[in-house]
Amino acid sequence: MSNYIPQKDLEEGLRIIQKNVESLIDTATLLNSNKKFLHSAIFSILAIEEIAKAQILFAYHRQKNDILLTEWNRITRGKPGRSGHLEKMTSYLRTLPINLEEFKEYPEITAEKMVGLFARYYVRLKVNVLYVNWDKRLNKWYWLPDHYSEDEQKIRSDGLLLAARKGYEKYPVV
Repeated sequence: MSNYIPQKDLEEGLRIIQKNVESLIDTATLLNSNKKFLHSAIFSILAIEEIAKAQILFAYHRQKNDILLTEWNRITRGKPGRSGHLEKMTSYLRTLPINLEEFKEYPEITAEKMVGLFARYYVRLKVNVLYVNWDKRLNKWYWLPDHYSEDEQKIRSDGLLLAARKGYEKYPVV
């Protein structure tokens, strides 16, 4: 057993990720067209996370480097105190242009802080749509779709689906 993923195997991983991204985007599109907006958003988020993983793999492939398994585990599983989902979402969001003009009235918000806030929001959105939980603060059951109107759900779904499609177009996996 080796402690790295050989560079020669990265292209195969990229091809498989590409098929997965296409499938996730297709599923998100189908859910969106059936007005299952927040579930569509989840599949878009999953596609974005896979695109981020592919970006990292592609960089290793382009440099003709192997990937140490410790690095791969950091990419896919995260590091102590930070999930792999948050790592991938942050990595993807860093590649997007953020218009800080919209945030001029909040000078303490830097681009890096904004990326972190968006990444955390998307990861929490995914978890709170997929799971029903007891909110001890409100002393009642909580499921995020109950708290967003259909229009708000559609806005989130459309935006994330567009981000996944654009990311896929901008960063073709292979």
